[in-house]
Amino acid sequence: MPPTTVSSNLDTYVVHGVPLELLSQTFTDAIVVTKHLGYRYLWIDSLCIVQDDCEDWERESGRMADVYGNADLVIGATSAADSSCGFLGPRPDYLEGVLHLKGSQQRTWTVCYRFALPHNTWISNQEAFRPADEGPLELRGWAYQERVMARRYVSFGKRELCWECMAMLDCECCSIQGCTIDDSSSTLTVRSRVLPPRKYNLRRKLAQDVAPPLLRAAWRQNTVEPYCQRALSRPSDRLVAISASAAGFSKKLDDRYLAGIWSGDFREGGVSWYTTEPSTVIRDGTPSWSWASITGVITHPRRSKWKLDWSSSAEVLNIDYTSPPENPFGRPTRSSITLRGKVIHGVKLTYHPMSGYEIQFPAVKALALFMDTEPEPAEVWGESQIPIQSVRRRRQGQVATDSGDRREQFIEGLCCLLLAKPSAIILGLVSLQPRVYERLGFCILNVVQSPWEDMDVTLV
Repeated sequence: MPPTTVSSNLDTYVVHGVPLELLSQTFTDAIVVTKHLGYRYLWIDSLCIVQDDCEDWERESGRMADVYGNADLVIGATSAADSSCGFLGPRPDYLEGVLHLKGSQQRTWTVCYRFALPHNTWISNQEAFRPADEGPLELRGWAYQERVMARRYVSFGKRELCWECMAMLDCECCSIQGCTIDDSSSTLTVRSRVLPPRKYNLRRKLAQDVAPPLLRAAWRQNTVEPYCQRALSRPSDRLVAISASAAGFSKKLDDRYLAGIWSGDFREGGVSWYTTEPSTVIRDGTPSWSWASITGVITHPRRSKWKLDWSSSAEVLNIDYTSPPENPFGRPTRSSITLRGKVIHGVKLTYHPMSGYEIQFPAVKALALFMDTEPEPAEVWGESQIPIQSVRRRRQGQVATDSGDRREQFIEGLCCLLLAKPSAIILGLVSLQPRVYERLGFCILNVVQSPWEDMDVTLV
């Protein structure tokens, strides 16, 4: 196990330093690179943050934008599976070969070659580019903001070394050699003659004058979406591990940050995210209307694909939200929003023994339906002795117990709130005093005229 700073050894490490013989190979390699480049100081999270001190961890996690954003260079141990592997050793995963060429006058040449690497892969069902698998670090959620907020980033991949900064991208195989960043792009992507749009180096655009709607769109599509493709060992870190990126955006946006969504984005699509893969609920206090409340890959609907009309979106009436002062971009301590919009009732819940639950709407057909998690029936009790039948998200760790034949049931506590026509979010009643709902999913409808009614809805 690599050394970590904890309360019991903090004083010893501060006075005498960390014994070199305790350092893992990855830490040792990082020191070698640091000294070779002429730097005196190196930040390693597990050594610079007291790991068993919750207060110190919350405080320092809120400073990651300053730590990685102000660093002269960020080293990415991309190829290392863990801290014991190191990243300066031999690179066996090379596609290479040798050619023997004959010329005039009996002269011969030996040419060594290797194939250029595919630095991005097109993910057709998500309409996005995903960085090629250069190593395990590319799959870790915590490493994402360390990369996108860096002024200079060097990646020691399993196949080659790559460089990114605010001016250019480069690599050993030369497929991205000399690429410059296109400042004329209307989005926060990096474009070149060789590379497809990249989601990295957001820091450069954050230093420019970009209209708030474009910044919020960039947060949804160029920050949240690629970040959610990565894994976290603790799902409850989903907000904390991207808080540094949020802090960077907050310097350019005059908005409140609400559990991964900007307050100015509630009418522009912030709550209209969806997932296409099985997900589970993260029970850490994150509200259901936030993408950070579930595991899995997140996508935001594109205006061009479904011809969305944001002028019809629900109006925000009230926001009740608090977060820890140590990290205002981390997990909230209280979070609810009240929206005023068009709601449809009379929703039916259909159970299929083989495929689980489906939701049906009266006089309205769902062209596309995306449930946040698998739903489950629930009862909501008020002052009367008769409970209201509702639906809620299946809690993490619970196993479905439904069995039997296909059955259809009217759910009084189930409704649908219209967002940008023709999109809507599906809601389940969780409390009667006051009347409070939680989000269950997202859908695209084919009819939006009736039977909608105006209603105030509080979401938690």
